[in-house]
Amino acid sequence: MGIIFPAVWILTLPVWMLLCCVTAENDRPIIGVLAQETYGQYPDSPSDTFIMAQYIQYLEMAGARVAPIRVRESEAYYEYMFKGINGLLLPGGGVSLLDSEYAKAAKVFYNLALKANSQGNYFPIWGTCLGFELLTVLTAGEKLLAKCYAEDVSFPLQFLPGVGDSRIVQSMPPHIFQSLLKYNVTANFHTSCLTPQNFTASKALNTFYRPLSTNLDMKGKRFISMIEAYDYPIYGSQFHPEKNPFLWRVDYTGISHDLVAVQVAQYFANFFVQEARKSTHKFPDLAHESAVLIYNYQPLYSGSPRFDLNYFFNYTANWTVWHHTAYHNSQPTPHPKHIHRCYPHEATASSHVAAGCGLGDYPLIVLSLGMLACLIVGLQIGRCIEAHTSSETWPDVLSWLIHNQKHIASNRAAAKDGMEGPSGQRVRLLQTDKHYFMMEADGTEDEEN
Repeated sequence: MGIIFPAVWILTLPVWMLLCCVTAENDRPIIGVLAQETYGQYPDSPSDTFIMAQYIQYLEMAGARVAPIRVRESEAYYEYMFKGINGLLLPGGGVSLLDSEYAKAAKVFYNLALKANSQGNYFPIWGTCLGFELLTVLTAGEKLLAKCYAEDVSFPLQFLPGVGDSRIVQSMPPHIFQSLLKYNVTANFHTSCLTPQNFTASKALNTFYRPLSTNLDMKGKRFISMIEAYDYPIYGSQFHPEKNPFLWRVDYTGISHDLVAVQVAQYFANFFVQEARKSTHKFPDLAHESAVLIYNYQPLYSGSPRFDLNYFFNYTANWTVWHHTAYHNSQPTPHPKHIHRCYPHEATASSHVAAGCGLGDYPLIVLSLGMLACLIVGLQIGRCIEAHTSSETWPDVLSWLIHNQKHIASNRAAAKDGMEGPSGQRVRLLQTDKHYFMMEADGTEDEEN
């Protein structure tokens, strides 16, 4: 056993490295961003739903990719997306928190996330502004918001006592914490809010969420501005961190774009994307993954003075993007409903391949078999070396094999004619059907791949 163990370890090192990679942190996170209805927000748009590009850019700058989540879809679609993405961002906006398609879809993901996290399957959610308010509705089962007025204004945060051991603040660099305390770096655009009184009166809320900070609105009413769940990776901010680096409307004068404000936004993006890296969800293969990403869609730019960049989607027509007067020079993109979605339950492997959907789990099976083959070969080589080499000469043999590996691979003929071995004697390689064997002068054989 003195020889076989190091031999097997070294020769199967690539296998162990691969296994380590499999269990490592997910460095290719995909975060879903939920679409919402356009009514009341883009009344001139013929599209039904949209996502503001600033949310996409915000997540991408922290190292995530984004998958748009459509509304008015089936449970099967939401479950499929949930199993593939690594987190969900509920963006701000202006739709109903009770009966909009946005709220209905969010409820499905919220329930899926609670169930998954309870079973140890990590899945984070972040709600911004309207998304923050929607989280409180989903948790409480009712709307407990009050009227507030904080429109186009930025505040510092008023942190609550003991906030230092919260997950959001615990990893926060001191200069970011101080910036949030001192400067107007949290952009607010809301006319509703959750007051401390309403929060305290709701057992469903105060046992589920921990309030981290409060603020006073423009009329002096106090509201909760940031929360995190006690037992789940669910977070919410009444303010908009994404607007500091990415919203450039000239009619909005209350947003800070300076270095400090952008660093604060970067921290919140980094925090949430890092949470998403803890999720092991993934799509069946790269074809499935590629089909859902935001890169498949064309954003539309409004131009001055709004400088809006948005993604528009339809659930009632054959096109996701429309050309109209407000958004010129845009080309329509086929609606995903009219493209094969590559759902695992929709087809056999052969039909998946025919539709360009990849091989599903087949590459993983092939990889597993390959790893097993490597392990078996490594064991055989180790046994061969143990049988024909003493423990004293093993380091020399290994060193010789490594040193001459390139020469053996590039010049087999010369190697067979003879090379100087580890002990100074002539060594040649004897070729069989699949392998070469190291032949020492006394006829001892050592296998060389």
